Amino acid sequence: MADTPERIITADAVVRQVAFTPDGGSLIGVCQDGQVRFWDPQSGALQRAVPWTKEDLRGVTLSPDLRLLAASGPEKAIKVWDLKSGEMRHRMPALPIAPGELAISPDGKMLASNAEAENTVRLWDLAAAKQLLTLPDGLGDSSLLFSPDSSLLVGANSDTVLRVWHAGSGKHVAVIDDLPVTMFAMVFSPDGRYFGAAGADRTIHVFETGGWKKVAALNGQPEMITALALAPQGRILVAGGFDDVTVKNPTKVLIWDVPARSIMRTIPARQRVESVAISPDAQWVAVADAEKTVQVWSASPKA
Repeated sequence: MADTPERIITADAVVRQVAFTPDGGSLIGVCQDGQVRFWDPQSGALQRAVPWTKEDLRGVTLSPDLRLLAASGPEKAIKVWDLKSGEMRHRMPALPIAPGELAISPDGKMLASNAEAENTVRLWDLAAAKQLLTLPDGLGDSSLLFSPDSSLLVGANSDTVLRVWHAGSGKHVAVIDDLPVTMFAMVFSPDGRYFGAAGADRTIHVFETGGWKKVAALNGQPEMITALALAPQGRILVAGGFDDVTVKNPTKVLIWDVPARSIMRTIPARQRVESVAISPDAQWVAVADAEKTVQVWSASPKA
C-alpha cells in the first residue's frame, strides 16, 4: 500500500510556505493568490484568510513569531503586513532593484533584504522603516536567516560562501568558504548553539556557532535540499527539495532524529518541495510541494 498523508488540506491557490502557530492551533499557508490562510491542522477547516497583495510575490517571508509577512514586488518597495489585522504596518522606501530575499528578526525589530544584481545585503529598522546598514555580499540572491536572539544574520550565496554578520554592527563574525556547492536552506537550533545549511550536494552541514566549526554532516537526501524545518525542541529535523532533472519529478522528504543522526521516516512529495513545517509538539509535519494543497503527515514511522 502506498504511503499516504494523514490528511490533505485544500487551498484555492498554490501554497508557497507553511508554518504551525506556536500553540499548534493553526496551520498557516502563504498562497500564490495573495492570501494567507489559517487552517485547523486536525480537521483541515479554514479558520480565516488574510489578504496581502498578489502583486508583491518576491522574497515573501513570515516573521519567526508568525505575526508579520514581508514581501516586495513591482514597486520595488518592501511591505510588511500584520497577519492579525491584515493591515500594512511598514513600507520601506523603493529600491533601485526589487529585493530577492527577505528575513525578519525574531525580535521583530529588523528586516534584511538583498538583490541579486547588487551583491549587497541591506539591514532595515522595521519600526522606523529606514535602512540601517549596507553589507557587502557575494554573487546571487542570498538565503537570509537571523539567529534566535536576533544578534546574527547569515547569508548563503551562489558563490558557495556562508557569511555571518553581527546584526548590530554589520561586522563579519565568520566567513565559511569551504562548502562545495550553493546552500539553499538554513536553520538554527532553538538555543542558537547550532546551525544547519543544506543545498545542491544533498547534505545537511551542521556547525557549532561558538567557533563556526563544522561538527556533523547528515547524508541520505536523494535530491537537492531547498526546505528545512527544526522542531522547537531541536530533536527532529525535516528536509525536502527537488530533482535536478526537473522540478516536476516526485521527491522525498526526510524526517531526521537529530541526536541519533538517523532518518526516522521518509515520506513522498509530488514534486519540488517549497516549504516544510513541524508542529510545536513535533507530532506532525506539513509539506507544501507547489500544489493547491498542504499534506500533513505523522512525524513518527508507521508501525
